[in-house]
Amino acid sequence: MNVLGIDGGSQRLGYAVLKGDRQKPEIAEAGVIRPKGKTLCEKLCYIVADVSELLIEYQIETLSIETAFAGPHPRAVIVLAHIRGAIIGLVPALRLNQLPTLQVVEPTPGQVKSLVTGKQNASKQLMQQAIQWQFKLAKPPEPPDVADAIGIALWGMTVGVI
Repeated sequence: MNVLGIDGGSQRLGYAVLKGDRQKPEIAEAGVIRPKGKTLCEKLCYIVADVSELLIEYQIETLSIETAFAGPHPRAVIVLAHIRGAIIGLVPALRLNQLPTLQVVEPTPGQVKSLVTGKQNASKQLMQQAIQWQFKLAKPPEPPDVADAIGIALWGMTVGVI
């Protein structure tokens, strides 16, 4: 099973590709996409191009993308919703052409943190440490968006797909 986890952001979007099975997932690739452009449309085009490439290159079966959550900054929530919409909007076209079995799961931040650390309100640092330990990494994933994306992909691999 190949899962792509996305931790959305307009300045830094964390992503992680996990391969393997639920008992022994492996990180195939993880990092951040730093959208280029001044306008939201330019940033969305950049994100969509990079995410499309990942979906096709790794023949992703499950896209696990964190749900948007209401925060203290309404504009940031709206921008995040646009990013999520653009990414999820790729799925119908890809199902018709390259990835007929592609499915989408949408965990909440609390679900991911609970799976990875056992605590729904875990800190970024605890997430990084838990991912480092679970995947036997030499150091915690940096920036924290990468650890979050790995956790989101792990949720899609272990819980989101039944």
